[in-house]
Amino acid sequence: MKLEGSDIIYEKVCGNFLLARLNVRGIFERSVVWISRFSREEGAHGLILNAPMGKMLGECSPTFAGTPFARIPMHIGGPVDEMRLSVLASVKNLITGDRMLQLGLPPDRIRDLINDTSARLFAFAGAAAWAPKQLEDELAAGTWLVVRADFAAWENDSGRGLWETLLKNNKKLEAQLMLRAPRRLDEN
Repeated sequence: MKLEGSDIIYEKVCGNFLLARLNVRGIFERSVVWISRFSREEGAHGLILNAPMGKMLGECSPTFAGTPFARIPMHIGGPVDEMRLSVLASVKNLITGDRMLQLGLPPDRIRDLINDTSARLFAFAGAAAWAPKQLEDELAAGTWLVVRADFAAWENDSGRGLWETLLKNNKKLEAQLMLRAPRRLDEN
């Protein structure tokens, strides 16, 4: 991916998904990261979409127990600022019918969306963040595969199966090779 002298990389990546390559280990192994912000000056910010905790917000935080927020499913958003809570809303565009993600909504808007049957809410502890030039270097090194954001696939499977689903849906040769690569011996 050519990075020198061009801002095209920021437009291509921002708003889309990053799929971790097979050599990535740790919290990002087989992760799907939605990049919400990306610029030369500020670096990148996003959320790991496929790391559900299997708990609801009210179970994880007594502050939200017994409130309308209690039933929002919790995810691990990334290793940065793990005590910070973000709520991501998947909302249907009334004109196009497409799904769009909204992050950083005020509590009143989140409360409204809880009762909206066309909206889905997800809470995230932590975030994925990169300093300026850090994500550019990782992309140039081939750490991530950039794919078009597929919110429908994410809403159908916000678990670890999402990584494989997105690879199956992608026709690029590199995606198909990642999908067919043998598993490591130490994987369950």
